[in-house]
Amino acid sequence: SADDDTVIDTLHVPSVIGATSSNTGTASYFSGATGATASNDANREVTRYLYDAGNVVPGDSGTFTFQRKVTDESDVEDLTTP
Repeated sequence: SADDDTVIDTLHVPSVIGATSSNTGTASYFSGATGATASNDANREVTRYLYDAGNVVPGDSGTFTFQRKVTDESDVEDLTTP
């Protein structure tokens, strides 16, 4: 959190994520301030995405799509309630 309130400022939107190409790649998700803690795609507090596209054929194309939302007051309550 850039504003030092310890609450993440943007959240991962789990239902909007995907990758498409002719190769099957692997997406990895990480959380934490440094983005070093392994996570999963359902965790709203994902802070880093890593997509390994595998062997890419010259001229091939693909996409990796993700969405984030700005944290609002209801999110802050959810994230800070034990």
